[in-house]
Amino acid sequence: MGKLLFLYKFLSSPRSIGSVTPSSRFLARAMIKPIDFANAKAIAELGAGTGIFTEYLRKNKRNDCKL
Repeated sequence: MGKLLFLYKFLSSPRSIGSVTPSSRFLARAMIKPIDFANAKAIAELGAGTGIFTEYLRKNKRNDCKL
């Protein structure tokens, strides 16, 4: 149902929604793959979304890394 709601929101306001579907977990994993989590002291995530990127960043960052 989430994908249908996302599509509905896009169709009702295409100028304010940047995508027709939410980002997948596969995309999130691919996007964070190049991050050097062992040496990252801070990670800035920009933009609103469904939270899939935040979830993967939190799982992979060190405890002392600020997100």
